[in-house]
Amino acid sequence: MADFKKEMKKLNYTFYDKVESSEYSLYQYDSPGYQSKIGKFEFTTTKSEDCIEYELPGKKEYEQYLKLVLKEGYKEAEKGKIITKEPYVDYYKNKDHIRMVLPKQGETAPYIIMVFR
Repeated sequence: MADFKKEMKKLNYTFYDKVESSEYSLYQYDSPGYQSKIGKFEFTTTKSEDCIEYELPGKKEYEQYLKLVLKEGYKEAEKGKIITKEPYVDYYKNKDHIRMVLPKQGETAPYIIMVFR
């Protein structure tokens, strides 16, 4: 977590919120100008669910990141919906896992990238 905090400080992100439960801790930061958010989930029992979640400013940025993901050799694996009903597409490269989350139909936000370790 210390490395994550240092990286956020280096990028001039400001601490936004901390949420803790018996299952996970979530640390959230805002970008300069409040254009995007980033959060780090740390799960207490299922470490495979630990992830960094990045909320993008809009569709344009989402499409730019998707191009980078595909260029880096990630392959589309599966589609579904998260608990809050937004559609997602999972991409894998070896054991690396990225989930691209789209807004619900008829909505314009949020666009989210989740990186699992």
